[in-house]
Amino acid sequence: MKYVVKMDYCTMAFTPGTCSLQALSNCLAGDTDLHWMQIYNSEKSPYHSPLGLYYNDQCGSVENPHVARISGVGCEHFRTTLPILYDRLQTGGDQAHITRLDFCFDIVMTKSAWRMFLSQCFAHQLETMDTRKAKRYVVHADGDASTVYIGARSSDRYFRIYNKTLEDPQYQLRDADSGSPVSVPEDSYVIRYEVELKRKTRSLRGKKCTLDLKPFFESYFADGKLLCDELRKIWLSFGNDITLPPEFADSEIVTDIQNYNISVAGGYRTPMHEILYANIAAKYHEYPHEFESKLSYAADKYGKYIPYILQNKELFRRCLARAYSEYGWDIPIYIEIGGCNKLDDELEPDELFPCSVPEYENIDIFKERGLPDARSTPW
Repeated sequence: MKYVVKMDYCTMAFTPGTCSLQALSNCLAGDTDLHWMQIYNSEKSPYHSPLGLYYNDQCGSVENPHVARISGVGCEHFRTTLPILYDRLQTGGDQAHITRLDFCFDIVMTKSAWRMFLSQCFAHQLETMDTRKAKRYVVHADGDASTVYIGARSSDRYFRIYNKTLEDPQYQLRDADSGSPVSVPEDSYVIRYEVELKRKTRSLRGKKCTLDLKPFFESYFADGKLLCDELRKIWLSFGNDITLPPEFADSEIVTDIQNYNISVAGGYRTPMHEILYANIAAKYHEYPHEFESKLSYAADKYGKYIPYILQNKELFRRCLARAYSEYGWDIPIYIEIGGCNKLDDELEPDELFPCSVPEYENIDIFKERGLPDARSTPW
């Protein structure tokens, strides 16, 4: 059995003056427009790109004020050019560092096997919740979309196992040998095993040790041996009797870079870079965009509630006020239905309006959450 590991998240912390928004774009995509936008109406607002990128020019740290985050979508877009950004990070010396790296592999599991797996993890969670001798298991129950978390969230190693098919219905599994798309049977799911590595300092045999993530990044884009050996070790560190496939300990583990012979940038500037940048620009529309995917997910899951919200200005104002107070959403919204502006006067975002819409209490989402009276529920 072969397991193909790929990078699925990366956060870099740059020293002062070593990485601007333009430099970040140039490193990853050359002259390609990455459609950066600021969510908040403030000069200090971080920048987001729908291609899975985040950049904060002033994150509050004196030593490392510039932070760049590359999500799973970003890794798909810019996997081949991430080494160029890493070279820029290295210009900041030892103070410049990687604060987080996620690596994952996928397996196919039948729906019945997945449900049995979840039940075993939940039983193990109950058996070990009062002891510190075993890694902590937490099952976030949501039917077949449940997620298993292992370890402490504050630890330098944190594990997740979740249903990738339900998390991203457009996700395409690749064959471990050829790299060609694989059709998943209707009675099965793609299950993702993911480990989150963080640059944390902890005590080890009486000494303080900080997990340096740079060697793992470098190994991923080289032969992958150091990274794969470490990933095998940390996955096995909590035992494989419950979570891991039976043959995992003796299986081959390789990176997607090595397994699929992916050409990546080498050195800071080479002729290959322009080819890679051209490929990124050409494939711009082939990958799901993070923001658009989230909107699509929200529309699929909550779209049936929109008619209830739009039919009454009072309820619509309430939703906007909640979005502002909890998420800082202050982008002007204009909705016109049948030639009539549904929000024709200014909203005071910090004001929560009482709701008196009869249909409000009939919305299914409140019943799903077990809320007996939606009208008394604070937004």
